[in-house]
Amino acid sequence: MNARIGRQVKHFKNIDVDNITATFSNDDLYRYTLQMQYIDRKEQNNTITVILKNPSSANEKMADNTIRRVENFVYSDLLPRINSWGSLVGFNPTRVAKPTTPTH
Repeated sequence: MNARIGRQVKHFKNIDVDNITATFSNDDLYRYTLQMQYIDRKEQNNTITVILKNPSSANEKMADNTIRRVENFVYSDLLPRINSWGSLVGFNPTRVAKPTTPTH
């Protein structure tokens, strides 16, 4: 794999590192997806999509500082706010709205 921008660090402690998947371009220069689960939250079966703007050095085995912060934020702040029916949550790094219950 070619060198990437940024320093690599370990993934957040509650990430199931053995089951992380990633999709790279044929030349391994671009990562298109990075999918992971939290070890103790697999039964929740919620999916959260985070789109990041800048280049990243994260892969299946190592994170970078930005990915690590997102992993921690989702685990500590965002997942506790999502209820079991799979709320659609607007993502703003500085503030997350409390999910509402559907009226129908």
